[in-house]
Amino acid sequence: MKQDLPALIDIRNLSFRYGRDATTFLALKGITLQIYQGEFVAITGASGSGKSTLMNLLGTLATAQYGVFAIDGENTASLEADLLAALRNRTIGFVFQQFHLLPRLTILENVLLPLNYMQPRPQAHERARYQQRAMELLGRLGIQNQALKMPTNLSGGQKQRAAIARALLLDPAVILADEPTGALDSHSSTEVMKIFAQLHQEGRTVILITHDPEVTRVAKRRVDLKDGCIITDQQQVGLNLEATTLIDSAATDVPRSSWLSNFRALAPLRQAWQTLVAAKLRTALTCLGLVIGVTSITTMLTLSTAAQDVIIKIFNRAGGDRIYVGLNYQASYTNSNGYWQGLHIDQDLPRMRATFADYGHISMLLNDFYQNALVGGVSKEVKVGSLGNVQDFVDQGMKLTAGRMIAPHEFQNNGMVALVGSDFAKGTFRAHYPGRYNNPKFPVGETIILRGQLQTPVRIIGVIGQRETSFVDRDANTKVYVPLSLFMHYTNEKHSTWLSVVPKPGVSHRWLANAVANYLKLKTGMKYPFQVEVPEELMSRIMLFVTIFQALTALIGGLCILVGGIGIMNIMLVTIAERIKEIGLRKALGATGSHILQQFLVECMLLCVASGIVGTLVGAVFCNLVGFIGHAALPEIIPNQMLLNPLGLILGLGTAVVCGMSFGMMPALRASSLDPSEALRSE
Repeated sequence: MKQDLPALIDIRNLSFRYGRDATTFLALKGITLQIYQGEFVAITGASGSGKSTLMNLLGTLATAQYGVFAIDGENTASLEADLLAALRNRTIGFVFQQFHLLPRLTILENVLLPLNYMQPRPQAHERARYQQRAMELLGRLGIQNQALKMPTNLSGGQKQRAAIARALLLDPAVILADEPTGALDSHSSTEVMKIFAQLHQEGRTVILITHDPEVTRVAKRRVDLKDGCIITDQQQVGLNLEATTLIDSAATDVPRSSWLSNFRALAPLRQAWQTLVAAKLRTALTCLGLVIGVTSITTMLTLSTAAQDVIIKIFNRAGGDRIYVGLNYQASYTNSNGYWQGLHIDQDLPRMRATFADYGHISMLLNDFYQNALVGGVSKEVKVGSLGNVQDFVDQGMKLTAGRMIAPHEFQNNGMVALVGSDFAKGTFRAHYPGRYNNPKFPVGETIILRGQLQTPVRIIGVIGQRETSFVDRDANTKVYVPLSLFMHYTNEKHSTWLSVVPKPGVSHRWLANAVANYLKLKTGMKYPFQVEVPEELMSRIMLFVTIFQALTALIGGLCILVGGIGIMNIMLVTIAERIKEIGLRKALGATGSHILQQFLVECMLLCVASGIVGTLVGAVFCNLVGFIGHAALPEIIPNQMLLNPLGLILGLGTAVVCGMSFGMMPALRASSLDPSEALRSE
C-alpha cells in the first residue's frame, strides 16, 4: 500500500458522545485512522467496543462532536445534511447484516433504489444505463434470474447478493459492510466473503465491520477496538479463499418496465402506490372516514342544488315567478271614495304596458266566474276564465299536454274554442260518457254549451297540464279558458282591479311590485288603497332554509373529513413507526430529509386524493340514483338529467388535497427528521 498517497478516509482524534450532555456515554475516544484506496479492512471488536458507532461515522450516518473525519479530502464536519447525503450516495455503498431490502419492491427495483437519490438527477438515457448495469451486477452475482422477484422469494444468501449489487450500483469509492454474514448460514457466508474478496482484487476499497474471527481473517488489514479505542491496527496476509471469480455476465436485456419508471420525479408516487396496495384492508379502513365526509359534501351540494331547481320549477308553475298588484278590498270597505272600478283594458293597459316594458310584462286579471254549462249532455257548474293572447298563456306558466293552442285569429275574433284544465275531463264529464271511448283524443274535440253570462257553445281544442295552485286559483285545473275577445263579447267586462306582472330576469320583484302600486296610486289620485303580493319572498325564505340545511350538512361532512384526516394522520404515524428501518435505509442510500418528507407526504396525499375520488364517485352515483328515482316518480317536475355539481366535485377533491397536506405534514416531518443511525438500529 502506498502510504505516500492521500488517504481515502482520514480520521484524526475523533470522539463521539451520545447526546449533548458531557456526562453521557463516550462511545469513541480520540480515534485516529487512515484508510487508503484499494484496502480491504476488517474492523472488529466485542459488543460495546464502539465498532457500530465507528461504522455509522464511516458511513456519515452520524457526525462526531470532536476531531476530523474526511472522505476523499472533504471534511464531513463542514457539510450540511443534504450535501452529506449526496456524498454518502456517490461515495459509500452499504451492505447490512439484515439486507434491508424493501419488501414492496422487486429485486431489480431494490438494486436501483440509490438512483432515486442521485444528484444531479440522471437523465432518461443515464437511467437506462444504470438499469443495464443493475442487471449486469445481478448477473455477476449469479441472481439475474431473480431480478423481477420479490425479496420474500429469495434465500438469505441471495438477498445479501442483491444488497451487494445495490451497494455497487453507483460504483462508490467505499464498500461498507456491517456484519455481512451475521444472518447467513456457513455456506452462504463463505460465498458472500468470496464476493468481497473478489471486489478487493478488482481494486475496490472494502471495509467490514464484524465480530466474526473467520470473516476478519479474510481481510488484508485488521483494526481492533476496545472501549472506544483502537488497540490494534495491523496488516495481515488475509485468508486466500480458493473460489472461482464472480460470474462474468455479458450484457443482458433489461426487463421491460412502465414508461413512468423513466421519470424519477414519479418514483415517490409509484412507491407510495405500492405501499398502499400492499396493505389493502388497512388502506380501505383508513380511507373510510374521509370517503364518508367527501361523499356527504358532494351529495348534499349536488342534491341541494337540484332540489333548489325543482323547488323553483314547482314554484314557478304555481305562479310564484309573478307578482300581483291590485285593489285592497278590505281597506276599501271603509274608504270614503268607495271601490275603484279598475283599469280599462283598451285605454289604460297599453299605456301601462309601455311604461313598464323594460321591467316586465303586465296582464289584467279579469274576474272569473261560475256559470251553468251542458257538458256531455249533463248540466254542470263550471268556472270560466279568459286568455288575452299567447303571452298570457306563457306568463301563467301553462303548458299543453294535448291538442293545440288558441290561434291568433281566434284570440281576436271571438273564437268559440276553449282550453280546459287537466282535471276537467276527469271531474266534469260523466264516467260513462260515450266520448271517453269513441274519441281517441278525448276530451279534445268535445263541445261544451255555456248557458250563463256566456251563451255560446265552445269546442275543446287543448288540455292544460297539471298546475300547482299555491299562488293561483285553486280551481285552475278544472277551469275552462276562452279567448278574451269572446269573454268580453258576452260580459262587456272592460275593467280589472288586479294585475299580474312577470318581471324580466334581474329585476327585483319587490321593487317592481312597489313601482306598479305607486303608478296606480298616482293614476287614481291617491284615492284608493292598493296591495301587492310577492310570492318570490316566500321562495327566498324557503331557499334560505335549504341553504342553511346545506351548510349544516356540509359542516357534518367537514367533521367527517376532520375525523377521517385525524385517522389518516394516526395511521401514518403508525406506518412510520413500522418503517423506521426503511427510513434509515433510504437515508443511508443518500436520501435527504426532503426526500423522506416528500415520500411520506406523497403517500398521505395519494391516500387522501384516492379517498376524495372514491367519495366523489360514490356521491355522484348516489345523486344520480336519487335523481332517476325522483324522475320516475315525478316526471313532470324532476327532469331526467345527469346530476353533476362542479362545485361539489371541486370541494370534494379540494378538501381531500387540503386534508392530505394538513394531516400528512406532521408525520412526514417526523419521518424526515429521524436519525439514520438510530433508525437502522431500531427494532
